[in-house]
Amino acid sequence: RFHLIQWHSELEKKIRQDNDERNIMEQNDPGASGCVNDMAQNLLSSLDILLSENLHLKRHIKE
Repeated sequence: RFHLIQWHSELEKKIRQDNDERNIMEQNDPGASGCVNDMAQNLLSSLDILLSENLHLKRHIKE
């Protein structure tokens, strides 16, 4: 369980870093925002899937 919590924390940290990088990129090149938005959407979709799997594993562990 500790590993799942640690992994989730690291994933959230990575997402915050990616968001910071995206904000900097958009400030430097406003035309890049479309590509960045697509990348962000892909990351968020991956995060949703991973969080769902994490929840499923937590429930399985409790059983």
